[in-house]
This record gives sequence, C-alpha cells and structure tokens, in this order.
Amino acid sequence: MAGGGRGRPVARTHFNRGFLGAKGERSMSDTIAAIATAPGQGGIAIVRVSGDMAEDILRRIFRPVGGKHPLPTHLLTYGYIVDGTERIDECMAVIMRAPKSYTREDVVEFQLHGGGCVAQKVLSLCLSSGARLAQPGEFTRRAFLNGRIDLSQAEAVMDLIAAQGEQSRKAAMRQLTGGASSFIRKAADELYAIQAGVAACIDYPEEISEEEAASDLAPRIAHLAKTLTDACDERAARLLQSGLRVALCGQPNVGKSSLLNALLGEEKAIVTAIPGTTRDLVEGTLMLSGSVIHLTDTAGLHDTDDPVERIGVDRARRALADADVVLLVLDMSRPLSAEDESLLRTLHGRNGCIVLNKSDLPPVLTESDLQDAADGKPILTVSASIPDSLQPLKSYLASQAAVSDQLTLTQPRHIAAARRAVAALHQAEETLRSYSVDLAGVDLQQAQMALAEITGDEVEEKLLDEVFGRFCVGK
Repeated sequence: MAGGGRGRPVARTHFNRGFLGAKGERSMSDTIAAIATAPGQGGIAIVRVSGDMAEDILRRIFRPVGGKHPLPTHLLTYGYIVDGTERIDECMAVIMRAPKSYTREDVVEFQLHGGGCVAQKVLSLCLSSGARLAQPGEFTRRAFLNGRIDLSQAEAVMDLIAAQGEQSRKAAMRQLTGGASSFIRKAADELYAIQAGVAACIDYPEEISEEEAASDLAPRIAHLAKTLTDACDERAARLLQSGLRVALCGQPNVGKSSLLNALLGEEKAIVTAIPGTTRDLVEGTLMLSGSVIHLTDTAGLHDTDDPVERIGVDRARRALADADVVLLVLDMSRPLSAEDESLLRTLHGRNGCIVLNKSDLPPVLTESDLQDAADGKPILTVSASIPDSLQPLKSYLASQAAVSDQLTLTQPRHIAAARRAVAALHQAEETLRSYSVDLAGVDLQQAQMALAEITGDEVEEKLLDEVFGRFCVGK
C-alpha cells in the first residue's frame, strides 16, 4: 500500500522526533530507504524512500522522459535511474507528498526491473544521496508515530503480509480498517465515563454519596468487564495466527498414511501393507474454506518392544496432546479390537471425531456399532482411495477451523492487554464493595492504561521495538 488516506489523528506526546531504539540510534528526522519487494528475480522490484530528503534524492537519480522536475504528486512517471551520466535502469517513479502518503512524510518509490542487482544498485544510490537504510518495520512505525494509524492497525499490516489463508486475510483486513481500534476506543470511552462518575463523587461528596456512586458504577464496571471478556477468544486468535492442528491416530495399518495423502492430494507419507511403516511424525498442510489445516500422521498406537517404534509411539502421544482436533482412524473391514476400544476411551474429553476408513471393502464395523463408545463424537465413513468420500471429513475439519467474522481481538498481545484490563475492572468492583470510591479510581486507571496499550496511545519504546521488529525491512 504505497499511498495513504487520512487515519485517525492520535496524540502521542510521549514520543520525540528523535528516538533511541534497541537496534541502534535512529531519528525520525532521517530519510530512510529500503527495497520493498521480496528478494529474487521478478517482474518488478520497488525501492521506497521516506523523509524530508526524498524529493531531493528523486531529483538526483531519476531523469523523467518528456518531462521535468518537480514531478506531480501521486502520478507515475516514466524515465531512467541515473548515476551521473550513466543510465542504470528504465523505470517508473512516483512521489507522494506529505501528508497523503503511507508514512505522512514525503515518500518516493522507484518501480524497477525485477532482480537483486538493479534494486541493490538503486538502493545504494539512495543511500549515497543522503538516506540511511531503514530498520525492519520503520516505514509502518513512522505511519504510527505520525498518527496515520494506531498500533493495532500497524500490527495488522504485518498480519496481512503473513496471512496464509483467506480467513486470516479477512481478519487482518478488519483490524487494519479499524475493527479492533473502534472496539477498544468505545470501551475506553465507557471507562472514561465511569471514571468521570468517580471524580464527581470525590469532588461533590455533599451531593453524591459513596453508596449512591457505588450502586451506579458497579453494574457498569461489571458490564464493561464482560464485554471485554467476550471479545477475548484465545483459541480463535491462535487459529488465525497458526492454523488448526489435526492429529491422525489409530492402530497400525488402519490407513492413516493413505488418508493423509488423500487429504493433501500428494504422496507425503510412505504407504505399505507392513504394519508400523510410519515410525515418525509426517506433516502436511492444506487449505479448506480459507482456513489453514496442519495435518500430522502419527505412528500406530500400540505396545511394542521395538525401541525405534517405541520412540515413534511416544512422539505420537505428544502430537495428540498438542492437537486441536484428533481423528481416530479405525479400519471398518475388521472387527473392533480391545486396543481400538482403549483408543476410543482416550478420545473422551478430547475434541475430535471417529473416522471409519476403507469403506471400499466389505464392512465388518459400522457406525451403529460405535454409537455407545463414541461418547457423542461424530462418526464419518470414508475411503482414502475414493476422493469423493472425503468431503464430509473435509467439511468437518473446515468447521473446526472456522472463526467468526465478528471476532474483535485477534492478536495475542491485544487479548493479553484486554485480560489485564478485565482483572483491573474486577479489582475495582471489589474495591467499591470493600473500601472506597476514590481507591477504585486507581484500579480503573490501570484498566485504562491496559486498553491504551492496544491502540498505542500509551506504550513504551521497548514494546514498539518488539512489534515492529517482526516486520520486513521495506515495510
């Protein structure tokens, strides 16, 4: 996103134009430059420059064809990158003058022929003309510090870049367009109103008694705490960040590896008729309805004296413990064994389903045989050799990975801060009951500070380094 609109102005008086980060001294008055596209060969490479010297650098190294400087703002211009009298590349260039740019500073972008050599040469020309190399995430950091976006929106930029599935992309886009920000600011406004009630009680004790204030404020505090708690869904946030973890388990030779290969659409796991072929974890990833699903094929769960097999079984049990969903695979062409019944019992209390595999063979074990032992778990009949039979299983996995599009807080950092705010609100409720209204005001201020961390209205430099350190250099 090269250009930019107007974000919500945010007063951040605790930041200075010059600042010292964990990775060395940097200054907001510096002009910065970086390659904004991924390394390697491609159709286009982009070099981005931001700061007061951006237009001077543009004039020095870019020669427009059929035109002259100054270039019009927000309009691509055809020309050449030059080093003195030597032409370096034929390219397009654009200047986006402040404040209508990504950083709210003057921003220049050069759209070059793809390839590392050309982009590195142009970056070198920018650096020798007065810019310095940007730190990771520094362009977005400037957008935040200059009030174009808040901190939650800045984090959404990286989430959008890192999104592996449509569901994650949509969540990042909701956050980028202010989903989390508007929710938190609304909660903060309600908290300010509660704090105003506390102040009124303290300033006008002859008109508002502590009992009256407490009876009015307590239900409002409780409602706000519930609102924030309902917005915190750690599982959904982790699914968006990391995807759904699914473990296939069962006895040896029930077709787990064949099922894994069929779901992935590739020969990921080795399949033989020999029991115990899979001894280590075999992993693969697929996309279902815009959600990322991580599948893990495990060694057959059984008692064994083979030390190598025993290691595989131990790893399988650890994978089951870490999984969001467990698929217990049974062979429906043979009767239920004592070992199968033991595995069914281990599925109790776990999130998962029973998969009756090998439906292409004459059935011995049926869904009705498992109703009592299933403990309410779904029972799906499939054949790894018949692709169409896998659709119900795929639908089940997609439903397990689905996240509501109304989810408000999707960042672990945001959820942690909201949890701290909720804890402070509960403490304020207790203080109202046991002590005084003015002491409850201290707890309410702690809650307000926790909410302000989410949007970045109150945040330490160390946290900014952590947030923007996840970014690529050109963003």
